[in-house]
Amino acid sequence: MVKDGSSSFFQLHSEVQCPHVTLNRVIMNLGRIYAGVTEYINPQSKHQKAALVLKNYGNLPAHFRWQQKNDPERVIAKFEPASGVIQPRSELKVKMNVTVYTGGNLNELFLCDIQDMELPIGFEMLADAYGLNVSYETQDDQSAALNMTQASVTNKSRRSDQQSAANALKMLNFPHCTINKTSSQKFILKNLSGIKTSFNFDVANFAPKEQVAPKEKSELEKAKEEAEARAARRAEENGGEDGSGFNNTKSGKKKKKVGFASTSHHGFATGQGPDVF
Repeated sequence: MVKDGSSSFFQLHSEVQCPHVTLNRVIMNLGRIYAGVTEYINPQSKHQKAALVLKNYGNLPAHFRWQQKNDPERVIAKFEPASGVIQPRSELKVKMNVTVYTGGNLNELFLCDIQDMELPIGFEMLADAYGLNVSYETQDDQSAALNMTQASVTNKSRRSDQQSAANALKMLNFPHCTINKTSSQKFILKNLSGIKTSFNFDVANFAPKEQVAPKEKSELEKAKEEAEARAARRAEENGGEDGSGFNNTKSGKKKKKVGFASTSHHGFATGQGPDVF
């Protein structure tokens, strides 16, 4: 405005810009993963299709920072870079490492704060996490599997799942053992999961009971026992006779032995009556 003169005006027009940053995905599905195994999400990994890209569509540099997850009981996630600046009209690839520690269906939300933006951006990670699954198979199990009739692929797979679930390493049977000789039993350990693991066997030693082992008999003792056994059998076959022609009964009385005999007279056999002995 001009004093004592005419005022002049002009029009001012401006465009106030805010950061405009987006993420290339809202859902990340990793499929089957394993608890305790770190998964790498980058363009060179097996999860390259799930790689993350931050895009700045504005004319201003955008400052960003990822919200880290560090829960050893559930999930640990790291982003690279974890924070930084995205230049105007450019994009930035982000690498991610994630390790889960619980099995089952995983559903986690990851957020990234952008300076001067009202709300953070982020994505939802889905995964089916499997734990360690180790089983064993003995020789008896292998024989039963060979003799089993293969009804169908569906039934066979169900049996396999049930067997692996119930086949916990609890006890090994040694059906045939000999004193002072080593007995062996073979079995196969199977790792049915994708997790590398180690194993260690703890062996418990049991001392024998305080019993004296039977002494092996000599040939003379064996012959004496056999002679006594034969004498006992002959006594049983003779019916307990005392040599007088009489049999001893339970009442102590002697019972006279009666029998029949036939004689021949001039070539003819007669049986006219019993002869008493």
